[in-house]
Amino acid sequence: MFVAYDGDTAGISAAKRASELLVRMGVKVRVAALPAGSDPDSFIREHGQQAMKEELERSLDFIDFLIAANPPETPEDREVAARNLLDTVASIEDPIKADLMLEKIAAALSIDRGALTRALETRRSAAARSVERAMDRNAARATGAGSATGRGVGRQAGGGTAGAADSEDVSSRKASPAEMAAQKGLLAVLLAGGGPAQRVREEMAPSDFIDPALRSLAERMLGETGDVDVGALIDTIESPEGRAILTEISIVPFDEDNGERVCDDYIGAIRRSAIEAEIASVDRDIETAELTGDEEKLLARVAARQELARRLAELRAGK
Repeated sequence: MFVAYDGDTAGISAAKRASELLVRMGVKVRVAALPAGSDPDSFIREHGQQAMKEELERSLDFIDFLIAANPPETPEDREVAARNLLDTVASIEDPIKADLMLEKIAAALSIDRGALTRALETRRSAAARSVERAMDRNAARATGAGSATGRGVGRQAGGGTAGAADSEDVSSRKASPAEMAAQKGLLAVLLAGGGPAQRVREEMAPSDFIDPALRSLAERMLGETGDVDVGALIDTIESPEGRAILTEISIVPFDEDNGERVCDDYIGAIRRSAIEAEIASVDRDIETAELTGDEEKLLARVAARQELARRLAELRAGK
């Protein structure tokens, strides 16, 4: 996945946020810098597609980009950069990707690989203990509430099974920068055609695309039975935003040799983000139920959270 950003301070900050989120979701990222005041659409209109392709060829991987954005000048700077990067590595589920990133950090910052590995293990152990404590607290609250009400966990007031229905409508949420990038990636897969594109048509629906402009494009592209004609499609799009997005994804090179894996990464990232958003919403419901003393709702939402956590764990395990 390419992230192209405006070369000013705000653009660099936005690129950092989007890239880090994508890396945490398991997506391989390269970052391209555009001149200050340019976005992919305006850059292509002013300089042409070939110039954009050349910018993408000069793009940096995630770690090189972060180090280039804030070059460490002292040993203390290198230590801070390494610790910040370890925060990202600690969230990566795939052990091979995490290991390769550690190797890259060690080489880029001239830090002993063994020291980085030990620091990473310490962070993960601390994070695991925090999760266990949080689960114990939730279980204790649910048990206490169940004893007080005499009702079983996982039943709502109307007698139904607890689920995500009580929380806010997740379809109304705003897509994160990482989700936007993953959704654009799937549209690029559809443009590339072939087996991966067919898989996207079979497994994804327009409603999986949270951003309205991307959803509108997905509705058109998922309905195609063969290869997508970019020229014909762009002529039918009235929205300037939609045309800009289609132009942007049409010039990004697609890795055909790893098409299935790329497709896996994008679909997995979108599905994980949807469940993570549901979990965040349920957590807010739990907090509200605790503050208001609504024990029945608390039981239902704790049960819902446990089910969502189970589904998220399965997705992260690749099931």
